[in-house]
Amino acid sequence: GQIRRPLDAPPRQPGEVVLHLSGRRIPVDGGGIPAGLAGLSGTDWIWPAFSPRGGEVSFEARLTHRQSDVRLGARFEIDVEGLALTWDQLPLELLEMSGRLSLRFDPRRAWGAGFRLAGRTSTSDRMALSGRLQRDPGAQEADDPLAGMLEDLRVEVQNIALRGVDRQALEGVLPALRVALEPVAPAGKVDVRVQRSRAAGQPDGTFAAEVVPREVQFAPQAFRVPTRNVRGRVLVEGTRLLPRAGEERDVPAAKVRLVPLVGEWPGEVSVGCTADVGAGATGRMELFASGVDPLQRGVVGALQSAFAAPRSGYPGLDLSALSVDGRVDVDLSLIHI
Repeated sequence: GQIRRPLDAPPRQPGEVVLHLSGRRIPVDGGGIPAGLAGLSGTDWIWPAFSPRGGEVSFEARLTHRQSDVRLGARFEIDVEGLALTWDQLPLELLEMSGRLSLRFDPRRAWGAGFRLAGRTSTSDRMALSGRLQRDPGAQEADDPLAGMLEDLRVEVQNIALRGVDRQALEGVLPALRVALEPVAPAGKVDVRVQRSRAAGQPDGTFAAEVVPREVQFAPQAFRVPTRNVRGRVLVEGTRLLPRAGEERDVPAAKVRLVPLVGEWPGEVSVGCTADVGAGATGRMELFASGVDPLQRGVVGALQSAFAAPRSGYPGLDLSALSVDGRVDVDLSLIHI
């Protein structure tokens, strides 16, 4: 690198510095990395926020400081291998993470980060995490280093289990997820894709998610017929994916669409479902079943109880008067206002 200082400069005037640094296979648990970041303004939140551990890091860095700068400027290209980390806002343990992280620190207080990592979670086959974070240069100075954040994040998880430690961790910070899953008691595995973005003037940001069942079974509480071999897509979109600091349940509801879900009921019955549920839990659901045997007590009993109103004394649909030989198709529309 270079260190330059004019001969006629005042005694306390700093010189100009340009340094190139590199390191290979540095252990993450050695303590040297957070000590190195401590010299850069606005980085003290990084290590506690992600709790990296294990694995190794290689890097290339360029540090600059000009006479007019009040802070150090820096560029880092970091390659990680075998890393484990846990993001404090979404405490899902990420394992065997490998990839590249790019960091930029501007002397004017702005900073940015880009990353592309791949690994797995405890109950999934693979997880990919990519995106960009940037401190808005136009944002006012704040105590919170994440204030005025611009972001574009993408998460893809393959074959993640609907039961186990991953689901428990997600439900801990996303109460709406627990409310949505408990009534249908899902089991099996799904693929999940989530994209979250936040632009200037959008403190909450927006998110969109896609859930694709692989080997899934439902056992709904309101319609007690187990549904096997579920496949299709569930689309979710809304704002503020995570609660604000200090909030537990005050998370805006999202819009949910089933487009559609299809599966099988007992007795070789094919069933499909489409739904469009708004942010206020209002919406419409269409249910289609082909080849229902009227003598199949489980399915018929579930249809009857689904329309029951115990408080008013209405027992539900009475199908006992029907005399049907063979199988029937069922088409139901459920509207919640």
